Amino acid sequence: MKKALIAGILILIAVAAFAQMRGRPATSAPMLGPDVTFTGTVTQFNAAPAAGTPQLVIRTDDGHAMTFVLGPYWYLSQQKFTASANDRVEVVARACSSCPNGYAAVTIRNITAGVTLQLRATDGTPLWTGANGTANGPGMGGGRRGPGFGGGMGSQNGTCNGNGPDMTRVATFDATIVSFTGGPGVGLPTLVVSTASGNKTLLVAPYHAVMAAGLTFTAGAKFSITAAPVLNNGVEEWVVIRLRDLTTGFELALRDATTGYPLAGMHGRP
Repeated sequence: MKKALIAGILILIAVAAFAQMRGRPATSAPMLGPDVTFTGTVTQFNAAPAAGTPQLVIRTDDGHAMTFVLGPYWYLSQQKFTASANDRVEVVARACSSCPNGYAAVTIRNITAGVTLQLRATDGTPLWTGANGTANGPGMGGGRRGPGFGGGMGSQNGTCNGNGPDMTRVATFDATIVSFTGGPGVGLPTLVVSTASGNKTLLVAPYHAVMAAGLTFTAGAKFSITAAPVLNNGVEEWVVIRLRDLTTGFELALRDATTGYPLAGMHGRP
């Protein structure tokens, strides 16, 4: 009788614990930087069924080309969002360490068409995901980097989960450029460099700051690079914080040296 009573109590405890776990989000809301507003003109709106990650490319009023990775296509369709070349838009975004241009779009307002797309809640959580971090719709296929839309923003352009770089592990090293791939609308800008400890692969975001500075990565060029690790869906990647061309002396700061979040503007000097 006593054993049966104990067994019954253990079962009740297990059931209560399981129920509590089911009601708990599997992942916490992403930590993103403060809101930044961009206004400009649409140059491309890439969104179609089975065509990969929807993207909006704009030219800002100060002349920068910026690509924003949007939510899954089914979500955009559900919200009846559309955009065409030359439409005037306002984009509210937040600093994001792993997004292609350094920002995660929160709200896209198409001023010309009179439609607004809300992508994230006030705490940064993507609105197309459930409490457990899984997609509420059919989702989109995978891509070069990232598992899809279940846990973050984008497949072929990587996740925009908003987790900042670990600035306690920041490192500075001399490097020789091996190769550079990517760019606005072409996926995560990725730099492969040769160092004294071997080759390293670095993410270069926000890339629009590199473009604004007119900086190019030529194979064989020598740089001093400061970088820090960021965790994307359990995978550690390194993102560039600051770099200096050892030949010309040109320096470019992409991110805040304390927080690791993208700087509001381009900070370069000869």
